[in-house]
Amino acid sequence: MFGFLSSTLVDIATETEATAEKYVSGKRDLLDNNYYFRFNVQQGLQGVAIAEYQEQGLIEAATEEYLTQQEQKFRIRECVSNFKQKQNRAESSFSTILSASAASTMRLDVYWKDW
Repeated sequence: MFGFLSSTLVDIATETEATAEKYVSGKRDLLDNNYYFRFNVQQGLQGVAIAEYQEQGLIEAATEEYLTQQEQKFRIRECVSNFKQKQNRAESSFSTILSASAASTMRLDVYWKDW
């Protein structure tokens, strides 16, 4: 049973990597235009199984180490900047949609009054 469980956990972890690679290969423009970011701790967690929540300290330490690497700091800044730009664009687009919706509602009101 333990052998099956441990191999299954390894398969799950490996599958997420394969899925990420497959996704990126089909959506290369997202990566090239900084629309796709994947943060994944590569080192320090090899001996920790997915279900080993008791290893929280080790998981936190490995994650902290990963996020303090200069390359990851740069990627995080890029990701946050990208989200901020999208948020500003979404607000202006949303207000445009609301204005158009309000205008069409007023036209319907006028139309129904004529009946």
